[in-house]
Amino acid sequence: MMNSFSRRAFLAGSAALALGVSGPSIAGNPILLVRGAIEGADAGGNRRFDLEALQAMPQTSFKTATPWNKTPVTYSGVAVGTFLAALKAKGTRLRLIALNDYAVVADVEDLADNGAILAIAKDGAPLPISDKGPIFVVFPFDRDSKLRSDSFYLYAVWQLCQIDVL
Repeated sequence: MMNSFSRRAFLAGSAALALGVSGPSIAGNPILLVRGAIEGADAGGNRRFDLEALQAMPQTSFKTATPWNKTPVTYSGVAVGTFLAALKAKGTRLRLIALNDYAVVADVEDLADNGAILAIAKDGAPLPISDKGPIFVVFPFDRDSKLRSDSFYLYAVWQLCQIDVL
């Protein structure tokens, strides 16, 4: 399902994150493939992002409780709306695909208007693959009770590796 994106490259980058390796040693190893109605894509219609590229984008942080943590934690990453604006994405829906091939289609509006981020850090540390990383689509669940529902929990994709802009 990952098309020309190499699972081996993704796993190498993710393994480096899981081991706590950071900086130049993982630069260039893609952790996210974006396809579809975007600008700046290669001949195959793809753009790849390494951790460094995601860290260079404007970051958003919030503290929230989730069903997957015992206590509230602070997540940091690029807001979905900001990310899509940087790509000049033209679609209205996104297919979010995880490393284990879990996939869900979400309206951009549901994600962006409700504060979803592509979290790459939890409590200031990079998200290892063993803890929903290296990218976790997460909402500020404490902000609005409607976010604490199955319809939004389904969009909270961890180990995100691919976004198809539809």
